[in-house]
Amino acid sequence: MITSLAELVNKHRDQGVLVDSNLLLLLFIGSYEKTLISKFKRTEKFLIEDFETLLNFLSLFQQIVTTPNVVTEVSNLANQLPEHAKTGFYNLFYSLIDRWNEQFTSTSRLLSDAQLRILGIADLSISAVAARPILVLTDDFRLAGKLQQRGLDVVNFNHLRSYLWE
Repeated sequence: MITSLAELVNKHRDQGVLVDSNLLLLLFIGSYEKTLISKFKRTEKFLIEDFETLLNFLSLFQQIVTTPNVVTEVSNLANQLPEHAKTGFYNLFYSLIDRWNEQFTSTSRLLSDAQLRILGIADLSISAVAARPILVLTDDFRLAGKLQQRGLDVVNFNHLRSYLWE
């Protein structure tokens, strides 16, 4: 069993990391305009240092992996941005997301696992991709716990922050 952060990064460096919706939104908001992080209700719980920690962690991987469900969730959350920020944000969002490895799993296949039906569709898609195997980065304790119960590799961003700030 892999226990250290360094071992997880080394194991998944080449195949990449799948970033959960909240953190992906933080990545895009911070990349667009760092000052929006504390002003936008969907990212106000994060600090600019969290954005920088996220950037540093993601730089350790050859690719970022996502799912259509996660991309849709991020797009929907970002739609709550102030009107003056939307055009610039979405231009950046579309240009970056196009470079990533998007992995699709049909909804019917996602719903076939009755034990995970307590999760939303985006989280189900993350679980499906994590089984391929891909490292998952999330700030969602419930999702992290479910993935760990299944023996899948996951890093809880809250633990990563503590680890790096010590």
